[in-house]
Amino acid sequence: MADYLSAGQLIVARLRDQLTEVPTPNIRVALSLDWLVKNALHPSIGVVYHDDKVDTGPGGENKNGKSQVVWQIWLVLVSVRNVADAGGAAQAEAGQILAHVISVLQGYEIRKELNPLSRVPNIYRKSENNGFVHFPLMFATKVITTGMG
Repeated sequence: MADYLSAGQLIVARLRDQLTEVPTPNIRVALSLDWLVKNALHPSIGVVYHDDKVDTGPGGENKNGKSQVVWQIWLVLVSVRNVADAGGAAQAEAGQILAHVISVLQGYEIRKELNPLSRVPNIYRKSENNGFVHFPLMFATKVITTGMG
């Protein structure tokens, strides 16, 4: 694998190709959740590499550690401007975008070396900041890393 974080750009490409309700420039990779919140656009989708979890169970490692299963976890943040009606319009707009994001990404095979994306437990909660409301989703894909050993 030439680029360990290439899944982020591939997720963005998939979302840009499949979603018409969010302007293409507003679907982007970012380095952090904080940056997305501070630089929110209406509406927008941000993709952030969150973490990886090494599979230490049976089958997670073979060839004396030369090959290892790793789950990459990606945060997908949907942001919309909150309006004066106590957030009802923002929630309705976000709900449609969230449903579309889930249908486009869940089970999507990013490329043949990576397992299809699957939803994973979300450690973040919906938040509000500077007139925007942010809805997080988390997806994971299995990567097999190999060392030269």
